[in-house]
Amino acid sequence: QETVEETTQEITEETTEEPEETTEATEETTEETTTEETQEVKPAEITIPIYFSDDQAQYMKGEYRTISNDDPVTNAVNELLKGPNSANLYALIPEGTKLLNAEIKNNVAYVDFSTDILEGVAGGSTLQRFIIYTIVNTLTEIDEVDAVQILIDGKNVGTFGDFEIGSPLYRDINMIR
Repeated sequence: QETVEETTQEITEETTEEPEETTEATEETTEETTTEETQEVKPAEITIPIYFSDDQAQYMKGEYRTISNDDPVTNAVNELLKGPNSANLYALIPEGTKLLNAEIKNNVAYVDFSTDILEGVAGGSTLQRFIIYTIVNTLTEIDEVDAVQILIDGKNVGTFGDFEIGSPLYRDINMIR
């Protein structure tokens, strides 16, 4: 009988100990694999359209540019500020405008421009709308960006001429051809 009791006790101890160890090992392995896969998904570069106005300011067209994905919002805005390569497209953001800061929070790109961008207000409501939407439509091409909040000299100024910019703006596909 001692042999049967010893054997039963050994089996009981082994059965209770092993599942705990196996479960912990499985959880650790799963976490490590998930973390590694998430880091590898983001490509080093992305190709997106940078939007500029047509010659009549009726719609905007994209020029595809490849940018580094380490800071895609800053890189996309810098391409926008460089202007178009095509003679049929026009940059509307006033010359001398600088990007002061850019970041993504909760899928909203916050872009802070120098006060030079305000020179575009004098061009009237159509120009104001196009300036804003070349920025918004370009940045919403980035996967992590659903909306854009435009700041000027670090402040939410509420309006850009007649155009409301006090809250995040979403893509306007009707302006794109």
